[in-house]
Amino acid sequence: MEEVFTDAPADDVPDGPVGPARFGDVAVAMKLLTNEQVAELLAKQKADKELGFPKRLDEIAVELNFLAKVECDLVLEELRKRRNAARPDAGTGSNQELVVPCQLGALEVEQRIFGPLGTLYRAYDKGRNKDIAIKVIPPVLGSDSSWWDKVKFESRVASRLSHPNMVTMYAADEVEGRKIVVLDYVEGEPLINRVTEQGVLREREALGYARGLAFALYHAHVVGLVYRDVQPSMAVIDQAGRVRLYGLGLSKFYTEDHELAESGLVIANPFYLAPEVLSGEDEGSPAADLYSLGATFFHLVCGHPPYEGAPDEVKQMHISEPIPDPGQFAPNLSKYARGMIMKLLAKDPAERYAGADHVAGAIDKLMAPVKLQTGGGASSSGNLAVGAAPVAPAAPPADMKQLPPSDELEPLDFDS
Repeated sequence: MEEVFTDAPADDVPDGPVGPARFGDVAVAMKLLTNEQVAELLAKQKADKELGFPKRLDEIAVELNFLAKVECDLVLEELRKRRNAARPDAGTGSNQELVVPCQLGALEVEQRIFGPLGTLYRAYDKGRNKDIAIKVIPPVLGSDSSWWDKVKFESRVASRLSHPNMVTMYAADEVEGRKIVVLDYVEGEPLINRVTEQGVLREREALGYARGLAFALYHAHVVGLVYRDVQPSMAVIDQAGRVRLYGLGLSKFYTEDHELAESGLVIANPFYLAPEVLSGEDEGSPAADLYSLGATFFHLVCGHPPYEGAPDEVKQMHISEPIPDPGQFAPNLSKYARGMIMKLLAKDPAERYAGADHVAGAIDKLMAPVKLQTGGGASSSGNLAVGAAPVAPAAPPADMKQLPPSDELEPLDFDS
């Protein structure tokens, strides 16, 4: 059974009267792909998934230049029609994807887009007088009332947070029979794409992104929210060059269930999760977020996660294997950045930093020899271009203007 990773229903939907309900089958039937090309797409999808980067088949088709995006949209539209026809509840609007443009309550839904949370829609919110993004929650998830109540609660808390390194989640609501979450609309490049294109990031650039992510984590932690699965694919570099973290408000629900994985909601993978989370000792905590931040930082400078292999093997490695030395994969990495990563990846949560604010403070000390600019250029809240000096955030929140001192690392000159 092929894995599609679209926002459409699971692949175990039975074939209906109009034919098969799989992306590859539909693309072949429409004479847009050959069977050989579909096999190649599936092989790459499997390889990417094992590395911790699950992708939809249509995304890979565009990436390999097998199909143009407009052709993928045609296939997906036909795929949705066939799957809806195969379902016994095909006539209920709540189980059908949005056909854009359309009106959803007070929202003018304008475009179908993709992002870290799977398929999103760009919409204009008259009340907020701005473009926003919405995620339509698949019915298989929305029917879980306890999970949905938790999402609504977290969204109310998260909506009060506003920080340049966060993608704000405004609300979780039910509109015209569909459960949706409303988020900031962010145009930008996924952080994982930057790593994929460059192979590895220069230390100074990676530190800037890690600092921005630490800011986001700190502001979530002070109100009792955790991300639980920080990873490069959950962050985006916006048009201002600032790194921003997705997922707050949807971060406490994880499953290995195949049907839910196919539904389009991002599912945690073990490549960045803390050992205490993977072992079941902790459902998610600030300390676990710091471990995920360390695994992300490792990936940025080494080009891959700390542990590689099949998901079950990686899970066990996080729990019991020694911490991999990032210096083995990044020989130009300074000993201070290496020490920071190793501290973040400590198996014992008590041996990690005391909090995300301490991580940001330690990074500030690392950058102390570099004179901060006061205006223009990129922002050290997320973007440190190669060779550029870090720039203080334009308007840091009051409680982060003075970060606590950190004695864990000495000031240093960067290895170039």
